[in-house]
Order: sequence, then structure tokens, then C-alpha cells
Amino acid sequence: MLDATHLSLSQAGLVFDSRSGDSYQINDSASLIIKLFQSHKSAEDVAEALAKTYNLNKEQALSDILEFQTQLSIIGLI
Repeated sequence: MLDATHLSLSQAGLVFDSRSGDSYQINDSASLIIKLFQSHKSAEDVAEALAKTYNLNKEQALSDILEFQTQLSIIGLI
């Protein structure tokens, strides 16, 4: 499960990292992923929601989520 408790989301598509003070522009799907992880959803639950919202198969959605988590890790958000 992604720990995103230190991230704040705006309706304008910005995510703010309270640990570093950095802000990032994100798209709607990234915002959905972060919101669901903040609600303590599992990666499987997030993949299911992403698949339904964006008309993807669940396996592709899960792969996208894992790639997103990797990118968040690279930039130090998780």
C-alpha cells in the first residue's frame, strides 16, 4: 500500500508534499490513484477503480499503478 498521507491534492491537479514543500502537477488518473491510496485502498482495489473509470482491463490498470509508484519513488514522494 502506498503511504500518501503526507501528500495534499488540489482540485486544480496539484499535489503538495508536506515533507519537502515541493508541488507537482498531476493528471486526473494520478489524482484518483493518490486519493484511493489515501483512503487505505489496496493496489487491487485501486486498479479496479482505475479500470472502471478509464475503461481499462484490470491487469493494465495494476501495471500502470505499479509504474506510477515507481515514478513517485524516483522523485522522492514515497
